[in-house]
Amino acid sequence: MKEKSGNGFLVVAGWELRRLGASASNFGLVAAVFVLFVGLVWVKHSWAIPVESGSGRGVVLNVIGSTALGTVFEVVALLLLFFGMLVPFVVADGVARDHRQRVHELLMAAPISTSSYVLGRFVASLGIAILLSIVMLAAIAAADLTISLSEPGFVALNWAGLLLTWVVLVLPAVVVIGGISFLLSTLMPRIATPAKVAVVLGWVLLSVVVDVGHGLGWFGYWTPTGNGVLKVVPLDTAERYASLLQAGTSSASALSLQVQQQLPDLWPWVLPHVGLVVIGAACAGIAALRFRRFQNSLGGA
Repeated sequence: MKEKSGNGFLVVAGWELRRLGASASNFGLVAAVFVLFVGLVWVKHSWAIPVESGSGRGVVLNVIGSTALGTVFEVVALLLLFFGMLVPFVVADGVARDHRQRVHELLMAAPISTSSYVLGRFVASLGIAILLSIVMLAAIAAADLTISLSEPGFVALNWAGLLLTWVVLVLPAVVVIGGISFLLSTLMPRIATPAKVAVVLGWVLLSVVVDVGHGLGWFGYWTPTGNGVLKVVPLDTAERYASLLQAGTSSASALSLQVQQQLPDLWPWVLPHVGLVVIGAACAGIAALRFRRFQNSLGGA
């Protein structure tokens, strides 16, 4: 097969996707991810945010997971930590698997350029990770639907809030985690597993640092964990809720639902998270440029 100019990486991506689609175990992974995330949402689907009202009286905003604000909690505070730990094991082995299975040199003899081979594997692996993130959204929708049938106060899922959270916070995290883990495993295939573990540990560490930190400044906007959002958006919503309560414009439950259904202001995170996408894509590009085509050139890597 002769490589077509400009789209060789798409040919390689097609190879990889067909290979992945032919394995029943991969569909089992999708089902397991779906069940895991449904279970997690069932375990935790509401949050209480205490805040001082204008009169100094303490009030609590009870966040429902299916509202626009609640979807931020369901994704960032609950599911993204687990999903981020999964991404390196989905994306990193796009090239390293060939080295491990000793088919690397055979594939390198195919009439395809090195950059097409590497980038094609990255595109296919990243596509699978993005697909799993969509499965995560489906799990949230399924869990929220079933919860609403058993809990009357649980409102219908706010799809606009969920999709906004996915685009601004989840997709950039997938790209940057996938890009970094792919870079490390591609250039150092013999230590691919420790590289993936290192990325996972780094992800968990970032989650802990943002979760317990205070006054993080710019870092709270750049961290791919998205936990910086939980330092700003919920408190702004709770303060707006307290102000409306003091004004006495409506009942507490109606005001609570009103403020929660307003789309969260995620604009401060858009540009930094576009930067994360650029970093992830750059990692894949570096892997393609630095990859050594033949096994005897890999040395001790």
